[in-house]
Amino acid sequence: MSLISAPQNLLTFSLKLFPPEDASFSAQDSTYDSSPPLTNSNHIIMALWWFSNRKIHKVPQLLRQEERNGNYYDPEVVSFGPYHHGKADLQLCQEAKHLALHMFLEGSGQSREFFFSKVVEVIADARNCYIDGSTDIYTDEEFAEMMLLDACFLIYYILIYYMDIDKKHQELSFLMYNNLGRLVLSLVNHDIFLMENQIPFRILVLLIDLRYNNDWKGEEALNKFLHKSVWGQYRQQQIQGIQQQQKKSQPLDLFEAFHRVLTWDWTPQRQVKLDQQEDVDLKKYHKIFRSVKDLKAKGIRFKPSYRKSLNDIIFHSYTFFGQLQLPIWFESNLSKVFFLNMIAYELCPNNLVDTTVISYVNFMKSLIDSPDDVKELREKRILLTTLESDEEVVQLYRDLNTYGMGSMYSFQEVKQRIQEHYDSKTKTWMAELIHNYFSNPWSFIAWFAGLLLLVLTFMQTYFTINTRD
Repeated sequence: MSLISAPQNLLTFSLKLFPPEDASFSAQDSTYDSSPPLTNSNHIIMALWWFSNRKIHKVPQLLRQEERNGNYYDPEVVSFGPYHHGKADLQLCQEAKHLALHMFLEGSGQSREFFFSKVVEVIADARNCYIDGSTDIYTDEEFAEMMLLDACFLIYYILIYYMDIDKKHQELSFLMYNNLGRLVLSLVNHDIFLMENQIPFRILVLLIDLRYNNDWKGEEALNKFLHKSVWGQYRQQQIQGIQQQQKKSQPLDLFEAFHRVLTWDWTPQRQVKLDQQEDVDLKKYHKIFRSVKDLKAKGIRFKPSYRKSLNDIIFHSYTFFGQLQLPIWFESNLSKVFFLNMIAYELCPNNLVDTTVISYVNFMKSLIDSPDDVKELREKRILLTTLESDEEVVQLYRDLNTYGMGSMYSFQEVKQRIQEHYDSKTKTWMAELIHNYFSNPWSFIAWFAGLLLLVLTFMQTYFTINTRD
């Protein structure tokens, strides 16, 4: 990809991480304002250099030293790319990749040699996607063979499990299922979500375009797979948004594409900006969070946000209550794998990405302190889960170590508005009144009976006095 094609938002992001000395900070969007915004040549050069030298990272050794998380970074049934290639316990799926290649060639009108030669043409670029030295033991032909087999297996998985397929593919799918079994195929999802277990996105797109001659919506299937894997569903408008973004800057691999789907802000309008000239006291609003249960007692309600982005956390303060909107998230046995690898991705050296996932995890960790907090979010359809108990969800977030990282400016306007609502005596008194006396019908009936008794007593006294007169 040409350096000229690097997206403007990437250059803007470089200014977030390395702001000029005269830059001013906006508490609303966690960005730095400079005039003009993209005239600092050093930051532009830095962003361009990073964009053209991105690598498929390995998990930092410091993260692997945590014994409880060690198994969450390595594949269980299938390897993609060179980092875990050739391991003895992954050979079952290695054999199945040849069946996937057969499925890929079926009906294509092209030979295996045709697709192989096309991969060889871009093999130098594919090597450059990995850490220096990690592919030296493979010749170009061996490495191209690895890329072709791995890509065909991925394409098969995407088509079979996320798209409608024809009868011929259904027969081949049965052969794959019969060969691997339900358990192994279910673990493929685990291995796809690993940061180290990736192949270049360019190889996937190249083979999809060649196989379907650009007249079948292969890339659309890939984008649907990305969105359904992360959010469980998709809307056509969001798929189009992903495609437009990828045309501006193609992700390095599936994992980077997953990160974009997680953090890309679809929202046309963000929360109303705070006064940019306001002097925000970061010490005052840092770590001000209470649990869901405590916030609820102060009149703060919880509502799911239907925009698919971890960035979409919004707070509104009204006269008698506050409303915190949180993105819907599905907790499963894959959640820990997914989040730990995303955290590792954002903490990798020489990786010029923001820490949105880490900031989201920190936000949720501060909200979730007990099973009662999970229960409230679950009842509001914010957290959906297949885990057996709310205690498991609490433990899941406790096990996600963010190492004290994440920008203190992330969701700063939300934290500030929550604290302002929390500190408002009028609003919290009204909330406590409603919570104590109107939270259930029996409390309301008792309150109403007391009020009615008071009114009747007053009327009896009034008429008694008037009758005497």
